[in-house]
Amino acid sequence: MLLRNTPIKLRLLGQTALSLVLVTCVLLVLVFHRMTALTENGITVSRDLLVESKKEEIKSIVESAYSLVAPLYESDVPMNEAIPLLKRISFGEDGYIFGYDKNSVRVFSGSSDAKIGESYYDYKDVNGVYLIRDLVAAGQKNGFGKGDHYVSYHFPRLGGETPHEKLSYSIYLPKWELMIGAGIYIDRIDAAIGELENNQFNFRNNLIFWLAMASAAITAIFIGISILLTRSIVKPLARVSRVIQDLAKGSGDLSQRIQIKSNCELGTLASNMNQLLDTLTSMIHELKHIADDVGSDSHSLESSAVSIEQIGSTQSHEINQIAAAMTEMAQSSKEVTGNADHAASLAHEANTFGGEASDNIKHSVTEMAQLGKEVEHASAVITEVGTAVENITSVLHVIESTAEHTNLLAPN
Repeated sequence: MLLRNTPIKLRLLGQTALSLVLVTCVLLVLVFHRMTALTENGITVSRDLLVESKKEEIKSIVESAYSLVAPLYESDVPMNEAIPLLKRISFGEDGYIFGYDKNSVRVFSGSSDAKIGESYYDYKDVNGVYLIRDLVAAGQKNGFGKGDHYVSYHFPRLGGETPHEKLSYSIYLPKWELMIGAGIYIDRIDAAIGELENNQFNFRNNLIFWLAMASAAITAIFIGISILLTRSIVKPLARVSRVIQDLAKGSGDLSQRIQIKSNCELGTLASNMNQLLDTLTSMIHELKHIADDVGSDSHSLESSAVSIEQIGSTQSHEINQIAAAMTEMAQSSKEVTGNADHAASLAHEANTFGGEASDNIKHSVTEMAQLGKEVEHASAVITEVGTAVENITSVLHVIESTAEHTNLLAPN
């Protein structure tokens, strides 16, 4: 119900804005999750690559340490002459070379002399790993650096007591019954990975922020474009609506036309509206011509009715005069008849005047009787003419009333 009362302009703008916001939010959520997955996957891959690189590094360090003492080892020089060389090797912040015999007894551990000669055969870390046994076994498997057996365990740093995760590589020198190896602390890798993770997440957050800003700018641009497009749709509709409203109120100007600015549906609507106005104009002109013709005909009918009424009045007057004359003639004929009767009696009395006079009198009586009949017939004809005149007068009144009603309709 609310949408029905909402203007089309607001509907279009709302639809555009809502669509853009929804699409933007969905894209941002998808980008966020995708970037998070890529970041986590990248961090995992980076950690694995870093661990692999560190493995190669410590393997390379151990091989370098063996290369340093290889001439002595191959020349069957006693082990004790090679140990000082191995103790001086260091790398990184706390990297060193360590050595244990086949029974897990410490021979050297970097530059430190602590616990030299002590057995670590039963030594295990916080996770229960017998690390020295495993290092001796891995060194025997690796030979002179040909294998890829590593040992992961927890062990304190030099001078410390807190164990940290460490990854080590070892080789075994059978002539000296000595395992030498080196390791790196994994927390160094974790620290680098943590820093990388922070950088990746910061990059993701910055990317999402700038994407949000760019999306907001694009949304604003599209809303602006939508406003222009909406105006291009609503304005022609408003013009057509105003024209129809003016026509409905009876105050429309049929001579005005809607300007056609496009060939789309709105242009077609404007063209159809102009054709409708043309048709209405033609119909109104035709109706006006018809009204003018009816008015002219009504005036002619009115004039004819007046003339007929005048003629009827004149004829009625003349007929009345004829009727009066005929009445006088009838009276005269009666008087003549009376006189004839009187003359007949006189004739009887004066029969002596001769047969010729008697014949003349009889002939006069006959003519008088015939004249009386004719007078009576004329009186009947006059009565019928009077009735016809009254009917003509009624018809004239009806025609006059019709003409007056037509004259009232003609201006409209």
